[in-house]
Amino acid sequence: MARNTLLYFVSDLHGSSLCFRKFVNSTQVYKPTVLILGGDVAGKAIQSIVRGPGGRWLCTFVGTRYELTEGSELTDLERLIADHGYYPYRAEPGELESMEADGTLDQLFLRLMRERLAEWMDIADTRLRPRGVPLYLMLGNDDPVELGEMLDQAPWGVHAEGKVVMLDDEHEMISWGYSNPTPWHTYREEDEQHLAAAYAAMADKLQRPERAVFNLHPPPYGTQLDEAPALDENLRVQAVLGQVQYAAVGSRRCGRSSWTASPWWACTATSMRRPASAGWASGER
Repeated sequence: MARNTLLYFVSDLHGSSLCFRKFVNSTQVYKPTVLILGGDVAGKAIQSIVRGPGGRWLCTFVGTRYELTEGSELTDLERLIADHGYYPYRAEPGELESMEADGTLDQLFLRLMRERLAEWMDIADTRLRPRGVPLYLMLGNDDPVELGEMLDQAPWGVHAEGKVVMLDDEHEMISWGYSNPTPWHTYREEDEQHLAAAYAAMADKLQRPERAVFNLHPPPYGTQLDEAPALDENLRVQAVLGQVQYAAVGSRRCGRSSWTASPWWACTATSMRRPASAGWASGER
């Protein structure tokens, strides 16, 4: 049975509905027997679509200015924004500025994250349940901890973080979505000692660690998977003679050299980008 097991793994969708649909539809194209979503599901920002005069809606998105009436044009724009990983929001003039000033913008941001994730879980249920394809889910470092409850309650799929799950008769998997510290102070970070303790606690429960999959969110240190632009103390990208400088930013505990329980592991590749903290992109400039 294990010989025929095919895993399809993705990570760092960052709110992109297009990427999630492609992930779920992989069952028709590549015929995987197991799907794994390895964290960083939340988008980065709210994209406002501002009510303008004459019943029109105004938005500037990825360099294009839109002036639309309600109907298919507006819903098509909202879909485009969602496919890029942002959260479209129809706003009154000055509404988001007021929310930012009174401290309620974070609440809106979290609400939109929840709504997007709920849509994804419904899509997974509709498309994967009839095919009987298992789905394993976890959050990443860029995801608010509150979203974990939604994975617990997913109609189809298993919230895998902190658990030992059986991928087939021969292969187990452990999962951990926290990362080593980043310059951005994201939602779910731990120091290397806590990461090592979490990995060890799960690995101790494995029956056959030599055949296990280690689904760990931070990339292993010094493997090129973890290369990111080098930053100075002001978080500015460093360049020499016009060439961007890169540095290793991964976890020293997420790698073969620091792991003795099992020489076979899988580690997700996540880049150190700015977190999904409260922010919004003005729809009318």
